Amino acid sequence: MFRNQVEHLAKGGNMDPSNALDELRATSEAARRQELLSRDDIAREYKGISRRWLELAALNGRGPPMVRLSARMVRYQRGAFEDWLESHVVSNTSQQTNTSRGCQK
Repeated sequence: MFRNQVEHLAKGGNMDPSNALDELRATSEAARRQELLSRDDIAREYKGISRRWLELAALNGRGPPMVRLSARMVRYQRGAFEDWLESHVVSNTSQQTNTSRGCQK
C-alpha cells in the first residue's frame, strides 16, 4: 500500500519516486505530531508515566502542555508531549531540566 502511494505521488506530479517517498514521510510525521492523545493513551504508550501522574502534574503546572477540550477533558498533542519529554532528559540526577512550563529546578 505504501509503495502504491509513492508511485501515485510520483506519477501525478512528475516527481522522482524518492522525492515522493520523502514527501509522504514528512506528511505522515506532521500528522503524527498533531495526533491528540488522552492520558490513558500516554500511560499505555509511554511506560513509567501514569494517568495519575499526568493529572497531578496538570494541577500544579509541572506537566506537559495540554489542549483543554472541555471542563473535564484534556488531550496532549503527541509532538508537544514528545518535545516536553525530550526537554526533561538529563545525564545525572543532580542536573536541572528545562523549566519552560513552570517545572521546579
